[in-house]
Amino acid sequence: MSQLDFLYEPITNKYLIDFVISLITIFANIISDDLEGWEYLYKASHIQTGTVNWTFFTVYLTLFVPHYFGDKDKLTFFALVLIFFWLMTIGCWVVTTLGQEWRSHETLSRIALTGSPLVLFALSLAIFLFFDYFFWVIK
Repeated sequence: MSQLDFLYEPITNKYLIDFVISLITIFANIISDDLEGWEYLYKASHIQTGTVNWTFFTVYLTLFVPHYFGDKDKLTFFALVLIFFWLMTIGCWVVTTLGQEWRSHETLSRIALTGSPLVLFALSLAIFLFFDYFFWVIK
C-alpha cells in the first residue's frame, strides 16, 4: 500500500480534495484583503498569491503520477500536461521575483493573476474527468 492511496481510492476523494484546495486558495485571497465579494472566487489578489496558488495546484497534480503508472498512454499524456503546468508555474515565479518590473511581462503576469480558486477547481475537475472517464487512445 502506498502512502498516497487516499488520493486514488475511492476516486471521489480527488474531487473532495480539489474542493478543499479551492477553500484554501479562497482563504489565501482573503488574507491579502484586496478583493471584494465574488472576486475572491475568480481573481487572485496579487501576483504572489496567484503564483502560490498555481504552485499548490501543480504540486497537487504531480501527486497523481503514480495513479497512472498502469496505463502508459495516460501516463504519457498526463506527463505532458504536468510539464506544461510546471513551465507555467516556473514562469509565474520568474514574474513574481521581478518586483515592479512584472508589468513588462504581461502574459505571465496575467496567468499568475488568473490563479483563482474557481479557475483551479474547474481546471483540475476537467483534467481528472478527462483522465478518469473520457480518455481514450485511437489505436
